[in-house]
Amino acid sequence: SSSTSSHTRRSITQRLRRNKSRAVVAAAAAAARNENNVRTPHSGYHYDNTPRRFFEGWYWRVTMPSHETSFALIYSREDPFDDGDNKDTFNSVGVQIMGPNDGYLAREARGADNTQSFWARRNELALGFVFGAQNRPPLGQLPRGALLSALDARRTSGFSATATRHEGVLDAMEWPNEPTCTVSSARWSFDTTPVLGWGGGAHDRQKATAGWLAALPVFEPHWQVL
Repeated sequence: SSSTSSHTRRSITQRLRRNKSRAVVAAAAAAARNENNVRTPHSGYHYDNTPRRFFEGWYWRVTMPSHETSFALIYSREDPFDDGDNKDTFNSVGVQIMGPNDGYLAREARGADNTQSFWARRNELALGFVFGAQNRPPLGQLPRGALLSALDARRTSGFSATATRHEGVLDAMEWPNEPTCTVSSARWSFDTTPVLGWGGGAHDRQKATAGWLAALPVFEPHWQVL
């Protein structure tokens, strides 16, 4: 009888574990479907590798109700084609953080040699950058926390931003004639779950906030509500 009871308990435990695993997989699949259903059209990187003036910026406002405060993450990419020969262009990658109590932190990489590690996807909202790196790693595919560990190991700053995850480390480094930072460093890592898109919920047709022209390099800079 004792052996039968033990076998029954093991069977129940195994079934519960299988059901829990299925529930986790189903929840992840549902979240992925919802993310795709509320994705803003044309929210990918708009640069088309042509030699022209270009600027694109990304802005996230993050509100923490439990702390009754907000902060903003701002990223920018300007003139990626510039190799330094044209004095009218400005190849750069910028990061700004605006926090509570007038907190402000910024860092910028200038010049083609210092911006090579910037990456962004054309077909979805995903971008990243590592200051001082000379290659373009697939940061958006790193496991949770791997970017922060890599930045710590390199003792440098960088970020990765997608529709569902934000990670980064930033140490202030300003140009001598532009001292504006009030915070010396910041570190962040958080996930987001898309619930509503531009057009409604998961069952509504989503819209590009700049209209169909958002798909064309007609008006720059591109600004969209994502």
